[in-house]
Amino acid sequence: MQRIDAVLPHILSIEAYAEVVHEIPYTYELSGERGSVMVIGVNHVHRLDHPAFTLIDQVFEHTEPDLLCVEGMDNDFKEPLARQLLATLSPEVAAERGGEAVYAVVRAIARGILWQPVEPADDVLFSYLLSLGFVRADIIAWYVLRLLPQYIAQGETIAFDAYLEPFLAELARETKWQDVSYDPRVILDYALGVLKRDITLHSYDRAFAYTDPLAVTKHDNDFTIFNTLSATADVFRDRAMAMQVLRAVQTGKKPMLVCGVAHAVMQEPAYRAYFT
Repeated sequence: MQRIDAVLPHILSIEAYAEVVHEIPYTYELSGERGSVMVIGVNHVHRLDHPAFTLIDQVFEHTEPDLLCVEGMDNDFKEPLARQLLATLSPEVAAERGGEAVYAVVRAIARGILWQPVEPADDVLFSYLLSLGFVRADIIAWYVLRLLPQYIAQGETIAFDAYLEPFLAELARETKWQDVSYDPRVILDYALGVLKRDITLHSYDRAFAYTDPLAVTKHDNDFTIFNTLSATADVFRDRAMAMQVLRAVQTGKKPMLVCGVAHAVMQEPAYRAYFT
């Protein structure tokens, strides 16, 4: 753990990442006396004809990871029933419903490769944000707005309010906060008051802008507390992801991490420092 703790500060800040020019997708493989790691950074996608899925297949075909680590799946997916459900999904359904993360898991299961989510649990992340002085109402609204691009990308036909209900029910069970509402309409009204502009249900790019972490480097007219929350949370999440990946390396595993392209770039200096 001491060596892992020493390299985590090498993870890029949002401001440092904003200065990096990189390819999409962004992949790299690093190895040394202490093991190896393969990282696949892609845009979050749900169309099976997207090249990201072909890339994942190619990496599985030409490398030999013995552990798949994925961003974008919470710790509920560790539960036996969830794992049983994932094992029944076709690649097509996996891509449509869960994007590259669930798709990679389904491919790993088919190959008999162990897998694990590497996201921090929501209650851990939220406790961290609260410790920094963020307020509960902003955190809940930010959580909801981060689901909006996913809702749009999946082409949902149900109302966004209905889409949110199972997520918010789970969130209420986890947080048990008494001074906030978990009602979708109340949360969206609150978010609308912060954003001071209509909330789109149709444009992925506009929806992503509400919580885009890179907005903290611009501070334009659309910048809000939700952008700050994203930037703060992403660095915390990167540290959690890199820590779990490197812990796997220390146990002798050869992990492959599938994550968003920004996370791949931001974590790379930490992995390079570890394997130097």
